[in-house]
Amino acid sequence: MTAEVKIFPGPRALVEAAALELKNAVIEAKESRRLFHLVLAGGSTPKAFYQYLAQSGFKQSIPWSQIHFYFGDERSVPPDHPESNYKMAYDSLLGSLAIAEKKIHRMRGENDPAQEASRYAEEIRASLDTPTGKLPRFDWIFLGLGTDGHTASIFPGVTLIEEASGICATCRHPETGQQRITLTMDVLNRARRVSFIATGKGKASVVADILNPSPNSQNYPAAEVQPNEGTLEWFLDAEAASEQIKNDLS
Repeated sequence: MTAEVKIFPGPRALVEAAALELKNAVIEAKESRRLFHLVLAGGSTPKAFYQYLAQSGFKQSIPWSQIHFYFGDERSVPPDHPESNYKMAYDSLLGSLAIAEKKIHRMRGENDPAQEASRYAEEIRASLDTPTGKLPRFDWIFLGLGTDGHTASIFPGVTLIEEASGICATCRHPETGQQRITLTMDVLNRARRVSFIATGKGKASVVADILNPSPNSQNYPAAEVQPNEGTLEWFLDAEAASEQIKNDLS
């Protein structure tokens, strides 16, 4: 499928645009009288996005009570650990929102990873009212991008151990050996909308490899994100898009 690529002068313009689109999507869901199921990403650029949402007028203008929040992946650490994706999202955004705790669905990194993958899969299934044997369909999944081409906790060359339903999986970080829990690629590709958000020169090469498929991109899990019936888009600042722009001009 063809991804929509949105390039902005800098990180601030990027998060402003993403915030506006999130606002419009959630308002549309509210007007349609349906809940909005949103998957959050970890990483520095998503953190800047969450901080902007919490500190700008969007904090008041987005109907947050309409949203159920989920996580694309988590490290095997407690929720108050500095490396926890939940802690990052809570400190930068969720903790400042007056929404019911039951609408924040965190991966419990303090639990045994395999058991937690199964538990979280069942929580997702119940929350999204997903029939047995089917995969859930999230409204919007935000994804970060690693310089090695990984996304969520799906790393190049690392085998995922999926729980029975195929919704969640566990793995070990290829360098640190740290255990992770992640949504599977099949779930990512089932979403109605998937958005990568990436900033900085450090991401430029991998972005260009994925958007202009090269032999390198075959090794990048992020290149496998191709929603079956949804939309795929990239929110990039000028630095992250710099190699892609060179390719377009050549």
